[in-house]
Amino acid sequence: MIDLIDECAYELNAKKSKIKKYKKYSISTINFFIENSDSKKSDFGAGEYFIINSPLTHLLDKECHDYVCEILRIRLGKMMKEKGFKKGRKVLIVGLGNPAILADALGSKVVDRVDINVDLDKNNIFKISPNVFALTGINSFDMVHMLTIWLDVDFVLLIDSLATKNVNRLGISIQLNNFGITPGSALNNFGRKICKESLGVPCFAIGVPLMLIGEEVIEDSPENLVLTPKDIHENLDNLVYIISKAINLIM
Repeated sequence: MIDLIDECAYELNAKKSKIKKYKKYSISTINFFIENSDSKKSDFGAGEYFIINSPLTHLLDKECHDYVCEILRIRLGKMMKEKGFKKGRKVLIVGLGNPAILADALGSKVVDRVDINVDLDKNNIFKISPNVFALTGINSFDMVHMLTIWLDVDFVLLIDSLATKNVNRLGISIQLNNFGITPGSALNNFGRKICKESLGVPCFAIGVPLMLIGEEVIEDSPENLVLTPKDIHENLDNLVYIISKAINLIM
C-alpha cells in the first residue's frame, strides 16, 4: 500500500490544486481534494490532503526546521479551525506505529514531545501511543475509540509513519489531512479506519514516509521487505522536532 496521495492521485480521481514553490530551502507544497471515496477500495477518504516537500530538511540547520514547522503549523491550524477547533477544546493526540522500530516510531516519538497540562482539572490535551496489535492484542482503532468516548474529546489528531514507492521522498514529505488514517496500511495490515465516520468527531492525520516497500524497487523482493534511510536516527530527530513544535504551537 502506498500512503502518499500524490503517488496514486490519478486512480483516486483526486483533484490537484494550489501548487506553491517557496523561495527558501527548495520547499514546495501541494493540495489534493477527494470529493468522494470508495472506502472499500482505498485507504484515502474524502477530504483535503496537503503535502509539504522539503528536500533539504535533513541537510540544513534549525532555521530550516523552524521554517518547515511554521508552514505545517499554519496549514494544520487552518484545517482544524475549519472543523471548529479553538484553544480549550479537548483533543486526543495519537502516535501510531511500533516504537521499537525506528522507521515506524515517528508517531510515538512525536507524542512524547507534545506538551500537556499536568493539572487534571485544566488539561484538555490527551496523548497516547497504542503500539501495534501484534504486541498488545488490542487494535489501535478500539483503543482510540474507547478513549474518544471516555474522555469526551472533540477532535482526534493522529501521527504515523508512511510508505512510499519513491526513494527520494523518504523523510522529506510531510502529509496532513482532515480525514484520518488507517493503521497498518503501509504493510497491508489494514485495521479499521480512524476517521469522523467511525469515531463521531473530526479527525486529522500527519504522516511522513520513512519506509520504502521493497517490491517497488527490487524485483522478486521478499514479502514485507521494508527499506529505510541509513540516517534514520537524524531524520527522526528533525521530523519529531518539526511536527511536535507545530502541534504545541497550535494547542
